[in-house]
Order: sequence, then structure tokens, then C-alpha cells
Amino acid sequence: FRSPGFGKGGPAGPSETGGGRNLTIAERLRKPISVDFSNEFLFKALEFIEGEIGVKIKTDGPGMQRVGVTQNMRQDLKFDNTPAAEILFVMLEQNLKDRELCVWIDEANNQVVVTSRVVAEEQKRTIFPLRGK
Repeated sequence: FRSPGFGKGGPAGPSETGGGRNLTIAERLRKPISVDFSNEFLFKALEFIEGEIGVKIKTDGPGMQRVGVTQNMRQDLKFDNTPAAEILFVMLEQNLKDRELCVWIDEANNQVVVTSRVVAEEQKRTIFPLRGK
């Protein structure tokens, strides 16, 4: 559990493009970013991404623990100019493929929630496809 505003991202407000239109959370997840994580905690890596795309990323600790994942798992990743969703896919689905983590978009609270697929399905959440359509 993290308190709001912890880390460098601060509260995530709507991002604006040159046209002045607010971007949806899904659009912000497609924003290309660069990361270089070396033995970084998962929660710190998520905080960095959160700051880059302007979307709060909440970890569901109990939901993640149901599949044996903690927010202290280490991340070693380097990507340049890659959509945030693709980086999250590698972090949460590919690298932890036997753990079945996923994200869902909580529009009401303007955030992305990281949890286990089993918990998302139990709560009848719409899992956001990090890769593909």
C-alpha cells in the first residue's frame, strides 16, 4: 500500500495534447517512454512509469499476493521510446507469466490497477489488453 502522492509522479491529472483535448487513460498508456531499470523494486518502476504518463498506477497488494507476487519484486528492463503499455506487459505478464498479473482501468478514480487475473475476474473487472487491440 502506498499513500497518495508518494514518489516523484504526484497526483495524476488529465494530460492535454496540443489540441487541448484530454487524453484517456488508454491513450496515455500508449505514450512512448524510455526506462532503464536495474534491480529496481516493482513499485518504484511503476512509480516511474506513473510519472512519465501522468496516470496513477495502484498496486492491489492482496490481489497480487494471491499469485505470489509482491511489489518488492526486482525489475531489470531497458526500453527506449516504447509504449508504456508494452513495458507494463513485459513487467507484469511476460516476466511473471506463471503469476498471471494484469491491469484494469479504474476510470472513476483516474487510475490503473495492477492485480492478479484471478482477482480481476472475481471482481468482474474488464482487463485492459497491454498488448494487441
